[in-house]
Amino acid sequence: MVELERELGLSMERVGALCRLIFNFRLIALTVVVLWLPSRVDDFGLLLGVLCGAAVASFLPILFWDRYGPILLRHPSLLVSDMFLSMAILTTTGAESPFFYFTLGTALLAGVLYGWKGAGILSVAMLAFYWGGLYLRAVVADVQTFQLIIGLPALYPLSAAGGAAVRNLIDRQTRVEAELADAERVSVVERERARLAREMHDSLAKTIQGISLSASSLPAWVKRDPVRALKESEQIVRAARLASSEARELLTDMRSDMLEVPLGTAVCSFLTSWSDRSGVAIVCDADERCDAGPETRWELFSIVREALHNVERHAHADKVRVVLGYDRDDIVLTIADDGDGFEIPKELEELGDGGHFGVIGMSERAERVGGHLELESAAGEGCTVRVTVPERIPAERGTTQ
Repeated sequence: MVELERELGLSMERVGALCRLIFNFRLIALTVVVLWLPSRVDDFGLLLGVLCGAAVASFLPILFWDRYGPILLRHPSLLVSDMFLSMAILTTTGAESPFFYFTLGTALLAGVLYGWKGAGILSVAMLAFYWGGLYLRAVVADVQTFQLIIGLPALYPLSAAGGAAVRNLIDRQTRVEAELADAERVSVVERERARLAREMHDSLAKTIQGISLSASSLPAWVKRDPVRALKESEQIVRAARLASSEARELLTDMRSDMLEVPLGTAVCSFLTSWSDRSGVAIVCDADERCDAGPETRWELFSIVREALHNVERHAHADKVRVVLGYDRDDIVLTIADDGDGFEIPKELEELGDGGHFGVIGMSERAERVGGHLELESAAGEGCTVRVTVPERIPAERGTTQ
């Protein structure tokens, strides 16, 4: 459902941009008409007033498409009314006037907004009005030329069909992009699962193997040294709890449903469950509308997980604050805790010497999607991780301390 809404939103955004371009074309045509009219029309004042009304009707959707666009989509009768007014003006000015190009914009809009069906219906109506107006003018003037009778009106269905074809291309491109995004999401999940499988082999498997070895030697210790056997059994219990915790973390990480919802929603959900499990208070200021492409979304979510994992294991913090939102065209993620903190070396890579491999991994994740990581910390003053990534297209890559 989320992917469908995202697909429809992107399609309507592109349709809106094209419609605004068509309305601009109509305004240019009206400007030419006003310059053309004075020496050719008797009742210039009345016609100028009507043209100003048509200009306002074209100018408002350019400025307020987000408001007028959905209304036009839901009520085709509005464009039909626009067509009636346009054809009436064309009858007055004559088909040979520049206003004809304004009416072509109406045909284009019909195709872009309503597709093939709308293009066909409105084209027939425009042809009927055009030939009706041509007949009325033929009573007082000789307008029986092939260009006026066949050539110009043929542009109505052609323009409407062109608009419908462009709309079809927009919808098709949007669907293809959505399919590519789905494929990218699946690829990201598979790569992450492969990484988790390696971690499972390196950590959980070794822990279970240690439990097995200790358990196999326990009967011998019971006979030879009951005290040592008791210590071994306690060690086995601790190792089993550790294995259970590691397995729970890995299974949680392998969940892919977090990619099915917007990033802000996924982060809020994860923070709530993490706080309940760890007992550390969370202050969450995540914009639930905040979202990005599948790979960026996954890397940011993984950074949140890794940062909180570090807080739980090393920081001894009482409270963590997480902020997720937009800064112009970037997504900014900030994770701050009030824990122990640590001294930051001059080079971020030196953190590996102190065992802070998680910070290096978070920085690498940010770089993979064209972002960068900033780290602020000092002994006894907590730690703040700030990640900035582009919302859509990765640009410059780098890490800033």
